[in-house]
Amino acid sequence: MHPYYYSIDFSQPAATVQFNLKNLITFTHSPLDYSNTYPWIKLADEDPNNTSNVILIYNSVSESKNNTFGGGNTTNPEVWNREHTYPNSLINSTAEADLHHLRACDGTVNNNRGNKAFADGSGSFFSVSSTLWFPGDEWKGDVARMIMYMNLRYNLSFEDMGTLNLFLQWNIEDPVSDFEKQRNNIIYGAQGNRNPFIDQPYLATYFWGGADAEDLWGWPNTVLESKWNNAFVYPNPVSGNQISIENFDVNFTNERIYITDILGNVVQVYPQNALQNNVLPIPENLANGTYFLNIANEQSYFSKRILVLR
Repeated sequence: MHPYYYSIDFSQPAATVQFNLKNLITFTHSPLDYSNTYPWIKLADEDPNNTSNVILIYNSVSESKNNTFGGGNTTNPEVWNREHTYPNSLINSTAEADLHHLRACDGTVNNNRGNKAFADGSGSFFSVSSTLWFPGDEWKGDVARMIMYMNLRYNLSFEDMGTLNLFLQWNIEDPVSDFEKQRNNIIYGAQGNRNPFIDQPYLATYFWGGADAEDLWGWPNTVLESKWNNAFVYPNPVSGNQISIENFDVNFTNERIYITDILGNVVQVYPQNALQNNVLPIPENLANGTYFLNIANEQSYFSKRILVLR
Protein backbone atom coordinates (compact mmCIF):
# COMPACT_ATOMS: atom_id res chain seq x y z
CA MET A 1 0.00 0.00 0.00
CA HIS A 2 1.23 3.52 -0.79
CA PRO A 3 1.91 5.60 2.35
CA TYR A 4 -0.64 8.11 1.06
CA TYR A 5 -3.37 5.82 2.42
CA TYR A 6 -1.90 5.15 5.85
CA SER A 7 -4.51 7.31 7.59
CA ILE A 8 -7.41 5.11 6.45
CA ASP A 9 -8.60 1.93 8.13
CA PHE A 10 -9.73 -0.23 5.21
CA SER A 11 -11.18 -2.87 7.54
CA GLN A 12 -14.11 -0.55 8.29
CA PRO A 13 -17.50 -0.82 6.51
CA ALA A 14 -17.46 0.09 2.84
CA ALA A 15 -19.50 3.28 3.32
CA THR A 16 -17.06 4.50 5.99
CA VAL A 17 -14.02 3.71 3.86
CA GLN A 18 -15.61 5.43 0.88
CA PHE A 19 -16.36 8.56 2.92
CA ASN A 20 -12.85 8.72 4.37
CA LEU A 21 -11.23 8.06 1.01
CA LYS A 22 -13.28 10.80 -0.62
CA ASN A 23 -12.09 13.21 2.07
CA LEU A 24 -8.49 12.16 1.53
CA ILE A 25 -8.44 12.65 -2.25
CA THR A 26 -10.34 15.94 -1.88
CA PHE A 27 -8.38 17.55 0.94
CA THR A 28 -4.97 16.62 -0.48
CA HIS A 29 -5.91 17.89 -3.95
CA SER A 30 -4.23 21.17 -4.86
CA PRO A 31 -6.00 22.06 -8.12
CA LEU A 32 -4.06 23.29 -11.12
CA ASP A 33 -5.04 26.07 -13.43
CA TYR A 34 -6.30 24.53 -16.67
CA SER A 35 -3.80 26.57 -18.68
CA ASN A 36 -0.97 24.83 -16.80
CA THR A 37 -1.99 21.22 -17.45
CA TYR A 38 -0.16 20.59 -20.74
CA PRO A 39 3.33 20.26 -19.18
CA TRP A 40 2.03 17.72 -16.66
CA ILE A 41 0.16 15.72 -19.30
CA LYS A 42 3.38 15.51 -21.27
CA LEU A 43 5.05 13.95 -18.23
CA ALA A 44 2.14 11.75 -17.13
CA ASP A 45 1.47 10.31 -20.61
CA GLU A 46 5.13 10.04 -21.59
CA ASP A 47 6.00 7.08 -23.78
CA PRO A 48 8.27 4.84 -21.64
CA ASN A 49 10.12 3.80 -24.81
CA ASN A 50 10.58 7.33 -26.15
CA THR A 51 10.67 10.15 -23.64
CA SER A 52 10.21 12.73 -26.40
CA ASN A 53 6.74 11.35 -27.08
CA VAL A 54 3.40 10.80 -25.37
CA ILE A 55 1.06 7.84 -25.77
CA LEU A 56 -2.33 8.96 -27.07
CA ILE A 57 -5.43 7.45 -25.52
CA TYR A 58 -7.76 5.34 -27.72
CA ASN A 59 -5.53 5.01 -30.80
CA SER A 60 -2.35 4.19 -28.77
CA VAL A 61 -0.10 6.22 -31.10
CA SER A 62 3.25 7.47 -29.79
CA GLU A 63 3.32 11.13 -30.79
CA SER A 64 5.84 13.94 -30.26
CA LYS A 65 5.19 15.97 -27.13
CA ASN A 66 5.62 19.11 -29.22
CA ASN A 67 2.81 18.38 -31.67
CA THR A 68 -0.04 19.86 -29.65
CA PHE A 69 -2.97 22.08 -30.50
CA GLY A 70 -1.78 25.04 -28.46
CA GLY A 71 0.06 24.01 -25.32
CA GLY A 72 3.13 25.97 -26.38
CA ASN A 73 3.30 24.59 -29.93
CA THR A 74 3.95 27.41 -32.41
CA THR A 75 4.56 25.29 -35.52
CA ASN A 76 2.93 22.50 -37.47
CA PRO A 77 1.99 19.75 -37.13
CA GLU A 78 -0.83 20.08 -34.58
CA VAL A 79 -1.82 16.53 -33.72
CA TRP A 80 -3.02 16.08 -30.13
CA ASN A 81 -4.90 17.92 -27.43
CA ARG A 82 -6.45 17.29 -24.01
CA GLU A 83 -9.21 14.71 -23.79
CA HIS A 84 -11.60 15.08 -20.87
CA THR A 85 -12.52 11.47 -20.19
CA TYR A 86 -15.47 12.83 -18.25
CA PRO A 87 -16.68 15.46 -20.76
CA ASN A 88 -15.99 19.09 -19.97
CA SER A 89 -19.63 20.02 -20.58
CA LEU A 90 -20.66 17.93 -17.54
CA ILE A 91 -18.10 19.05 -14.95
CA ASN A 92 -17.10 22.09 -12.90
CA SER A 93 -14.02 24.29 -13.10
CA THR A 94 -11.98 22.31 -10.56
CA ALA A 95 -12.66 19.03 -12.34
CA GLU A 96 -11.81 20.61 -15.70
CA ALA A 97 -8.11 20.72 -14.80
CA ASP A 98 -7.98 17.48 -12.79
CA LEU A 99 -5.18 15.49 -14.38
CA HIS A 100 -6.63 12.18 -13.26
CA HIS A 101 -9.08 12.28 -16.19
CA LEU A 102 -7.13 14.44 -18.66
CA ARG A 103 -5.37 12.46 -21.37
CA ALA A 104 -3.28 13.20 -24.43
CA CYS A 105 -5.50 12.36 -27.41
CA ASP A 106 -5.38 12.68 -31.19
CA GLY A 107 -7.40 15.76 -32.07
CA THR A 108 -9.55 14.02 -34.66
CA VAL A 109 -10.22 11.08 -32.36
CA ASN A 110 -11.03 13.48 -29.53
CA ASN A 111 -13.49 15.33 -31.74
CA ASN A 112 -15.12 12.06 -32.83
CA ARG A 113 -15.54 10.96 -29.24
CA GLY A 114 -16.96 14.36 -28.21
CA ASN A 115 -19.11 13.97 -25.10
CA LYS A 116 -20.35 10.46 -25.90
CA ALA A 117 -20.93 8.09 -23.03
CA PHE A 118 -19.11 4.76 -22.96
CA ALA A 119 -20.51 1.45 -24.16
CA ASP A 120 -19.18 -2.08 -24.49
CA GLY A 121 -17.50 -3.46 -27.59
CA SER A 122 -14.36 -5.31 -28.58
CA GLY A 123 -11.13 -4.63 -30.42
CA SER A 124 -10.03 -1.09 -31.19
CA PHE A 125 -11.93 2.13 -30.40
CA PHE A 126 -15.01 3.10 -32.38
CA SER A 127 -18.29 5.01 -32.22
CA VAL A 128 -20.98 2.56 -31.16
CA SER A 129 -23.65 5.09 -32.08
CA SER A 130 -24.14 8.85 -32.29
CA THR A 131 -24.15 8.97 -28.46
CA LEU A 132 -21.94 6.04 -27.43
CA TRP A 133 -18.20 5.33 -27.62
CA PHE A 134 -16.07 2.24 -27.10
CA PRO A 135 -12.53 3.20 -25.96
CA GLY A 136 -10.86 -0.03 -27.09
CA ASP A 137 -9.80 -3.15 -25.24
CA GLU A 138 -6.47 -1.58 -24.29
CA TRP A 139 -8.06 1.47 -22.67
CA LYS A 140 -11.36 0.33 -21.19
CA GLY A 141 -9.90 -0.40 -17.75
CA ASP A 142 -8.16 2.98 -17.72
CA VAL A 143 -11.47 4.65 -18.55
CA ALA A 144 -13.32 2.72 -15.85
CA ARG A 145 -10.87 3.72 -13.14
CA MET A 146 -10.88 7.37 -14.25
CA ILE A 147 -14.69 7.49 -14.16
CA MET A 148 -14.68 5.83 -10.72
CA TYR A 149 -12.27 8.48 -9.49
CA MET A 150 -14.48 11.26 -10.86
CA ASN A 151 -17.50 9.76 -9.11
CA LEU A 152 -15.67 9.51 -5.79
CA ARG A 153 -13.96 12.92 -5.99
CA TYR A 154 -16.80 15.00 -7.43
CA ASN A 155 -19.96 12.86 -7.01
CA LEU A 156 -20.30 12.76 -10.78
CA SER A 157 -22.81 10.29 -12.16
CA PHE A 158 -21.90 6.89 -13.58
CA GLU A 159 -25.10 6.92 -15.63
CA ASP A 160 -24.07 10.00 -17.62
CA MET A 161 -20.98 8.09 -18.78
CA GLY A 162 -22.32 4.51 -19.12
CA THR A 163 -23.27 2.14 -16.32
CA LEU A 164 -21.62 1.20 -13.07
CA ASN A 165 -21.82 -2.48 -14.02
CA LEU A 166 -19.96 -1.79 -17.26
CA PHE A 167 -17.15 0.03 -15.45
CA LEU A 168 -16.91 -2.75 -12.85
CA GLN A 169 -16.59 -5.24 -15.72
CA TRP A 170 -13.90 -3.19 -17.46
CA ASN A 171 -12.00 -2.74 -14.20
CA ILE A 172 -11.64 -6.53 -14.09
CA GLU A 173 -11.14 -7.28 -17.78
CA ASP A 174 -8.39 -4.69 -18.32
CA PRO A 175 -6.13 -4.71 -15.21
CA VAL A 176 -3.99 -1.79 -14.09
CA SER A 177 -1.00 -1.23 -16.36
CA ASP A 178 2.44 0.17 -15.62
CA PHE A 179 1.45 3.16 -17.74
CA GLU A 180 -1.45 3.93 -15.39
CA LYS A 181 0.87 3.62 -12.40
CA GLN A 182 3.28 6.05 -14.06
CA ARG A 183 0.46 8.55 -14.54
CA ASN A 184 -0.75 8.19 -10.98
CA ASN A 185 2.70 8.89 -9.57
CA ILE A 186 3.29 11.92 -11.78
CA ILE A 187 -0.14 13.36 -11.00
CA TYR A 188 0.42 12.80 -7.29
CA GLY A 189 3.46 15.03 -7.56
CA ALA A 190 1.55 17.62 -9.58
CA GLN A 191 -1.67 18.02 -7.62
CA GLY A 192 -1.15 16.12 -4.38
CA ASN A 193 -3.74 13.35 -4.64
CA ARG A 194 -3.92 9.88 -6.14
CA ASN A 195 -6.47 7.75 -8.00
CA PRO A 196 -7.24 5.01 -5.45
CA PHE A 197 -8.69 2.66 -8.06
CA ILE A 198 -5.34 2.49 -9.82
CA ASP A 199 -3.53 1.80 -6.56
CA GLN A 200 -6.13 -0.77 -5.48
CA PRO A 201 -8.69 -1.92 -8.09
CA TYR A 202 -10.41 -4.08 -5.47
CA LEU A 203 -11.84 -0.92 -3.90
CA ALA A 204 -14.44 -0.91 -6.68
CA THR A 205 -15.59 -4.37 -5.63
CA TYR A 206 -15.65 -3.34 -1.97
CA PHE A 207 -17.74 -0.23 -2.67
CA TRP A 208 -20.10 -1.45 -5.38
CA GLY A 209 -20.02 -5.26 -5.46
CA GLY A 210 -19.78 -7.60 -8.41
CA ALA A 211 -17.04 -10.08 -9.22
CA ASP A 212 -13.70 -9.60 -7.49
CA ALA A 213 -11.34 -7.13 -9.11
CA GLU A 214 -7.57 -7.43 -8.78
CA ASP A 215 -6.33 -7.06 -5.20
CA LEU A 216 -2.94 -5.34 -5.24
CA TRP A 217 -2.62 -4.89 -1.45
CA GLY A 218 -4.01 -7.94 0.30
CA TRP A 219 -7.40 -7.13 1.80
CA PRO A 220 -8.19 -5.60 4.24
CA ASN A 221 -5.58 -3.22 5.58
CA THR A 222 -5.78 -1.43 8.90
CA VAL A 223 -4.67 2.11 9.61
CA LEU A 224 -1.26 2.81 11.10
CA GLU A 225 -1.32 4.59 14.43
CA SER A 226 -1.07 8.33 13.90
CA LYS A 227 0.57 10.75 16.31
CA TRP A 228 -1.91 13.37 15.10
CA ASN A 229 -5.15 11.66 16.18
CA ASN A 230 -5.49 13.71 19.37
CA ALA A 231 -4.60 17.08 17.91
CA PHE A 232 -7.08 19.95 18.04
CA VAL A 233 -7.21 23.56 16.89
CA TYR A 234 -8.17 26.72 18.76
CA PRO A 235 -9.66 29.24 18.82
CA ASN A 236 -12.46 27.69 16.82
CA PRO A 237 -14.45 29.62 15.63
CA VAL A 238 -11.55 31.68 14.28
CA SER A 239 -11.93 35.40 14.89
CA GLY A 240 -8.37 36.57 14.30
CA ASN A 241 -5.56 35.87 11.85
CA GLN A 242 -3.99 32.76 13.37
CA ILE A 243 -4.84 29.45 15.01
CA SER A 244 -2.93 27.14 17.30
CA ILE A 245 -2.73 23.36 16.99
CA GLU A 246 -2.30 21.50 20.25
CA ASN A 247 -1.10 17.91 20.84
CA PHE A 248 0.50 18.01 17.41
CA ASP A 249 3.89 16.45 16.68
CA VAL A 250 5.60 18.83 14.26
CA ASN A 251 8.69 16.65 13.79
CA PHE A 252 7.82 15.60 10.27
CA THR A 253 8.93 16.38 6.73
CA ASN A 254 7.37 16.85 3.29
CA GLU A 255 4.13 18.10 4.77
CA ARG A 256 1.36 19.58 2.63
CA ILE A 257 -0.86 22.10 4.41
CA TYR A 258 -4.12 23.27 2.82
CA ILE A 259 -7.38 24.94 3.70
CA THR A 260 -10.38 23.74 1.70
CA ASP A 261 -13.97 24.88 1.64
CA ILE A 262 -16.89 22.53 2.26
CA LEU A 263 -17.02 21.61 -1.45
CA GLY A 264 -13.41 20.44 -1.40
CA ASN A 265 -12.00 23.45 -3.26
CA VAL A 266 -8.54 24.44 -2.07
CA VAL A 267 -8.64 28.08 -0.95
CA GLN A 268 -5.22 28.33 0.69
CA VAL A 269 -1.96 26.42 0.14
CA TYR A 270 0.84 26.92 2.65
CA PRO A 271 4.56 26.55 2.02
CA GLN A 272 6.52 24.00 4.00
CA ASN A 273 7.47 25.11 7.50
CA ALA A 274 4.49 27.49 7.63
CA LEU A 275 3.51 25.93 10.95
CA GLN A 276 5.78 27.55 13.53
CA ASN A 277 5.53 26.84 17.27
CA ASN A 278 2.23 25.11 16.56
CA VAL A 279 0.79 28.37 15.20
CA LEU A 280 -0.55 28.80 11.66
CA PRO A 281 -1.56 32.13 10.06
CA ILE A 282 -5.07 32.40 8.64
CA PRO A 283 -5.39 34.68 5.58
CA GLU A 284 -7.11 37.98 6.28
CA ASN A 285 -9.10 37.71 3.06
CA LEU A 286 -10.64 34.34 3.97
CA ALA A 287 -14.39 34.95 3.99
CA ASN A 288 -16.56 33.93 6.92
CA GLY A 289 -17.68 30.32 6.64
CA THR A 290 -16.83 26.69 7.28
CA TYR A 291 -13.53 25.23 6.10
CA PHE A 292 -11.24 22.27 6.66
CA LEU A 293 -7.63 22.57 7.74
CA ASN A 294 -5.65 19.69 6.24
CA ILE A 295 -2.09 18.60 6.91
CA ALA A 296 -0.65 15.52 5.22
CA ASN A 297 2.67 13.84 4.64
CA GLU A 298 3.63 10.36 3.52
CA GLN A 299 2.91 8.84 6.94
CA SER A 300 -0.11 10.63 8.38
CA TYR A 301 -3.09 12.82 7.62
CA PHE A 302 -4.84 15.43 9.76
CA SER A 303 -8.09 17.24 8.98
CA LYS A 304 -10.11 19.51 11.24
CA ARG A 305 -13.22 21.56 10.54
CA ILE A 306 -12.77 25.26 11.33
CA LEU A 307 -15.32 28.05 11.38
CA VAL A 308 -14.17 31.55 10.43
CA LEU A 309 -16.26 34.30 12.04
CA ARG A 310 -14.68 37.76 12.00
